[in-house]
Amino acid sequence: MLLVGDPRICPQVAYVMDWQDYAQVEQLTDLEPYRDHKIVVCAFKNKSKRLVRVKDKTLNITYLDDICAQLDAEANQANLFKPLAAKPDRLWRRIIDRIKSGEVGLAILRKFKRHITLRNCKIINRLPVNTLCLSEMLIKVLFSQPTNISCDSLLVNAYIDAKQDLYACCSAWQPPFGNLTQADLTAVYDGHRARIIKLSALNHSYCFCNLRLCEKVNYTATPITTLSVLKTAPRPTGSLALGFDKSCNLRCTTCRKDYYTADTVTQKYNQQLLKKLLASGWLSACSCLVLASDGEVWYGTAYKQLLMKDLKRPQVHILSNGTLFTRQNWELIKNKYSQIAVEISVDAATAATYQKIRGGDFQQLLRNLEMLGELRANNEIKYFELNFVVQKENYTEMVAFVALGKSLHADRVHFTRLNNLGAFTLNEYRKKALIVKHQYLTRELYTILQDPIFKEPVVDIVAFQPYLANSAKYYGK
Repeated sequence: MLLVGDPRICPQVAYVMDWQDYAQVEQLTDLEPYRDHKIVVCAFKNKSKRLVRVKDKTLNITYLDDICAQLDAEANQANLFKPLAAKPDRLWRRIIDRIKSGEVGLAILRKFKRHITLRNCKIINRLPVNTLCLSEMLIKVLFSQPTNISCDSLLVNAYIDAKQDLYACCSAWQPPFGNLTQADLTAVYDGHRARIIKLSALNHSYCFCNLRLCEKVNYTATPITTLSVLKTAPRPTGSLALGFDKSCNLRCTTCRKDYYTADTVTQKYNQQLLKKLLASGWLSACSCLVLASDGEVWYGTAYKQLLMKDLKRPQVHILSNGTLFTRQNWELIKNKYSQIAVEISVDAATAATYQKIRGGDFQQLLRNLEMLGELRANNEIKYFELNFVVQKENYTEMVAFVALGKSLHADRVHFTRLNNLGAFTLNEYRKKALIVKHQYLTRELYTILQDPIFKEPVVDIVAFQPYLANSAKYYGK
């Protein structure tokens, strides 16, 4: 196979299409050395005259137009192209309507032998990712500019949510690779859509990430323009986070309106997914198993089954609300894993606030936290973290929460900003989040964060660092 075109674009197209054996030239002027090759021009047909200057009309040449059509056809045939319901603002609602009606958009323009224009490319870059088909996603990532960001989460991690959608990272700032309900795990994780999303990390554009929400972003000094070898593993080798069973004994206001327990049908789907996970080899391939990013580990049955069956896993990371993390449950896992890390989401330092936000028994929680603190002090668990989602109802207890974490031998007391995961209306979220215009903190929260206790090594307020800088300029130091 011979790829013709920009030396930065060609390997990206080859990676998405999973072409392994190929040669590459920037311009084709002599056909003889490549007469037996399949020729692929990594550009749109009416922009390729300067790339292919061989006057042989018998050549069978594949263009970027053909690749885009192939991606969309395969996605439609596999029933993968199901854009999620988007809620665009007034400015872009009309543009989305125009794309759906065929006035603009790559899929429709190809029917009229036209390529994507600069103006349409700008439209694609502004539209929600979940409204784009595969070809438009490919164009978006191919022609995005490299950034000064370095993050490998897209390349090695995986996360399965309650809808059994597969992500590489948090669903709050990443589009899904696909859905696992009727599909094979590896086929979704290493499919065309997944490769297009992973490509945004390989070419360092991160064009599908909501960088404003992400707390894992690592910035380098300058934009990264060089492309490394474009290869990824067919299964996650980093952390595998499971959140497919959202059953929980609490009703935390940040994620749900009421208590939830999976019904019989949902439990059936969860058991089917468990069988896929156990047969796939993912549990042994990943370096860390994370349970559970949604729901409570000790409440439903699915997560406990995994904890009991996955005996070969040396490392497990347990996310819990802590109210059911009793000594009895600890005895079930203490000898099964060589390394156990525990994160407990608390969001309060007093019983009244805890009842308001999470609706649980704060005294029972404290007893369990004291037990976990003793386990950490005795090195029976390797890592212990307390989490606190800062919001209007609890921000005045942040200092007391740090003191609580230190008394419990916590390795980290982690404060994070409130994200709207669908539990709030826009007005409710704005009132609770204590962040004004996505730029700076309210004066009350900014004042509290000036306390010297937040500079101690155990405290993590990375999520608020950009807002602290802007707030200092706004309010004055």
